[in-house]
Amino acid sequence: MTTIDRNACPALILAPVGRDAPVAAALLREAGTEAVICADLEHLSRLLNDEISCAVVTEEALRGADLKKVAAWVAAQPEWSDLPF
Repeated sequence: MTTIDRNACPALILAPVGRDAPVAAALLREAGTEAVICADLEHLSRLLNDEISCAVVTEEALRGADLKKVAAWVAAQPEWSDLPF
């Protein structure tokens, strides 16, 4: 098992309404964490991997969305690898 330094990994942001995404990204970068703003849930799903520190997702991004890909990825994580949302 390879140990990943989550502090050195980027965060994913999915906040499609208003200025939430750029504000969250600025706050994370100010704290020393790189941030990737995702265009939609499909984009976030494609970027999910073991080298992501966390995912910041707003409620409106999930309302009515098909969460199958994200749910499958979360369910397939090893027990030691709980990605925080």
